Amino acid sequence: MKIELTKCRKKDLQNFIIPLEKENMQKYFDKHFESCWSDKEYQEYLENLFATGSIYLIYIDDKCIGFTSFSQDKKDNEALFISNLQIKKEYQNIGYGSQVLKVIEEKAKKLNYKKIKLYVFEDNPSQSLYKKFGYKQIDYLKESDTNVIQKLI
Repeated sequence: MKIELTKCRKKDLQNFIIPLEKENMQKYFDKHFESCWSDKEYQEYLENLFATGSIYLIYIDDKCIGFTSFSQDKKDNEALFISNLQIKKEYQNIGYGSQVLKVIEEKAKKLNYKKIKLYVFEDNPSQSLYKKFGYKQIDYLKESDTNVIQKLI
């Protein structure tokens, strides 16, 4: 089974990406932020990501199992920033996240990035995946209990 990343289409935002993001992340947003983004604000955020061409659907055997988004870090030209990696619950913990991370790391190397960065909530179990891949904490955002992690590549 081979992971494929396919550019997101505009209709995928409402039909797939927003519902999956809410399903996977709403409990973290509710816990760590006093005021969550409204649906409208989140829609605008995703539309801006979409406009940069940095949202990809994750396919395995012609089945869409999630999405990811990544682009050049706004503060560090040598870093690729992963802003999202979401897998449907029924496909979690069976190796697909690892496969997606490998694909992203390969893309980052081909684009001559020196490191990959991302934010992860301190209580998010996906931290174990990133540790397994050699990501190290470089900062902590106290206001949202979020670790800033990176990997040199």
